[in-house]
Amino acid sequence: MANTYTDYKNTKYTTTIDKNGNETSSQAFLIDTNDNSDTSTTASSPLPQNSDGSTTLQVQTLNEYNSENTQESDGSSETAYDPGFGTGTQTLELNSIYDNGVNTGFVDATLQSPEGGTVTTVLQQTPYSTSDGTILYAPPQTTNNMDNGKIVDTDQSGGYYTYLTNTTYTTSNDVPSTITATSNGNSFTPPRPSTPTKQHG
Repeated sequence: MANTYTDYKNTKYTTTIDKNGNETSSQAFLIDTNDNSDTSTTASSPLPQNSDGSTTLQVQTLNEYNSENTQESDGSSETAYDPGFGTGTQTLELNSIYDNGVNTGFVDATLQSPEGGTVTTVLQQTPYSTSDGTILYAPPQTTNNMDNGKIVDTDQSGGYYTYLTNTTYTTSNDVPSTITATSNGNSFTPPRPSTPTKQHG
């Protein structure tokens, strides 16, 4: 049976960052798998399976992210950003990638900073979702950080799962730290590092 994919067309999610580099609200969260907590350049292992086909996952909450950010900044008041990136509300815009008119299940996810910075990551749809959001996978890949149309940095990224939510969570109303996502029955295999041909529908 052929996989059925969501058609993303200018679908937006937001994250707001304060002057200390902490996230005050977000709709995008890292799935905390044991093998990707410290490195994002290797392919992630498959998600755990429950007997009914669902998967139970740990989500990095805003408070966990901010706690790690505070430890890494070591009390310094200034947070260093790539050119074009900084504080304020960043928007993640998703657009499905098509091949000869067929939805491939891959998505261009472009992070846009209010200061003009952008970075586009290719995400792969997984079969898993909750009533509040969906799980996507970022294959290992090379991404370009852009500042107003110019490349300012190139990174190796990917090898992680992300949870995109309909709800905008805040530090006082944080995302659940554990979620159970059900499967829509699609087959899913994280790909080897490669980028599909990009054609938007």
